[in-house]
Amino acid sequence: MEGAYWIAWILLYVFGIGLIALCVYPLRRHFYIAFFLGLMGVFWMLVPIPFNEVHWAPLFVTLTFQLFLDPEANYALSATAATIGTFTILAATFVLYGFNFGYRHIVEFVRHRFGAVGKYRTPIDRSTTAEDIESDSDETQKTRIESQDRTERT
Repeated sequence: MEGAYWIAWILLYVFGIGLIALCVYPLRRHFYIAFFLGLMGVFWMLVPIPFNEVHWAPLFVTLTFQLFLDPEANYALSATAATIGTFTILAATFVLYGFNFGYRHIVEFVRHRFGAVGKYRTPIDRSTTAEDIESDSDETQKTRIESQDRTERT
């Protein structure tokens, strides 16, 4: 019986991770929703809770059985674990979103306030203005043009 118990847990983890991946993959562009659903899936599906004195079962199985199928069951442990875990995951998602939101706004403020360049633009090279090029010798002009060409190619 012990071998079948371990095989069942291994199958649960393999299929659970596959199911979570199938749920999260379509949401890969919406990072925070995918993050939340992935963590909730891992928590509810793959966290073992004591079912009785001998066996352990996933949280959703234990809580469902104790709440709906066994009227005399003591579901305090599984309900407490479910509540604390769910709120912790929700708080972690909001904190991650808040930090990212704040970071983006601070970076945009600094860029706007202090005149930094945009995301895909390069700063203007003020060392090679038209007057500088006219006043330089022919050899210096060729060197500057070649260095600018090398920079543009890379």
